[in-house]
Amino acid sequence: MDMNNSIDYLKDSFKNLSLHPELEYIWHFNNEDQLMDKIKTLIKESNECLYCEIWAVEYERLLNVFKEAEERNIKLTFVVYGDVLKK
Repeated sequence: MDMNNSIDYLKDSFKNLSLHPELEYIWHFNNEDQLMDKIKTLIKESNECLYCEIWAVEYERLLNVFKEAEERNIKLTFVVYGDVLKK
């Protein structure tokens, strides 16, 4: 009887599986502007914390978006490659 219950449980559970993942793991960009727009969107959609590994040049380009996230009480953690001139 336990085996039949297990099989029934599995059949019901398979009905609830999503065939299409909700996350995209590979993105394709045609230019740097598209990439920066995607990064800005991800930062703006963060709701708790944000871990960034970034070059100093991009950090400075995104500084305003990071400040907005900080104002929303998002915990920010950075690994920055290069010298950061603006903070």
